[in-house]
Amino acid sequence: MAIYSVEALKTYFAQQVQEGHLAHAYLLTGGDMTSKRAVMTALAQDYFSRDSAGNPATIRQRIADNQYADIYYLEAQGQTLKVDQVRELKEWLGQSPLEGRGKFAIIEQTERLNASSANALLTVLEEPVDNVYLFLWSPSANLLLPTILSRVQRFEFKSIKIQDIRDHIFQILEKEGIDYENEAVEIIARRA
Repeated sequence: MAIYSVEALKTYFAQQVQEGHLAHAYLLTGGDMTSKRAVMTALAQDYFSRDSAGNPATIRQRIADNQYADIYYLEAQGQTLKVDQVRELKEWLGQSPLEGRGKFAIIEQTERLNASSANALLTVLEEPVDNVYLFLWSPSANLLLPTILSRVQRFEFKSIKIQDIRDHIFQILEKEGIDYENEAVEIIARRA
């Protein structure tokens, strides 16, 4: 499987939206949550602001602020993603979009599905609905059932090197004329 940068995936998904070729389900692995959120925000902005009756700039801002009704984030409650959570998602997906031309469901920590919730998710993946798109996030594809993997397109994120983070911080600080200590920048880069 190929490994992609955030910018490469943004470009790929923008092209898929433009051509009308988004797949029903994707799995994004590797990288960090910030990278996945950046790609998903860009993708959602491209998809929902295109051919929309609303003001594209307003739609883009509402998506960036997590205020768009047709995007659903599902996160683990405690240690697992529970079957009731997946059933609620399935019910939400079955309703008509409120604002846009489709729906996005983003399932964070997909590796935390228990057996019942994994089976419930499989029913969603096996019965694609037009203009409904699922995005599963997990640190690794190896943590998911093979039956789930067989129903999604997979993309793995490239990790950002500490040196690249450090260089970017230095660029910002110098551009803004902010005094800094090299040690502080090093700590920030390592923790990022």
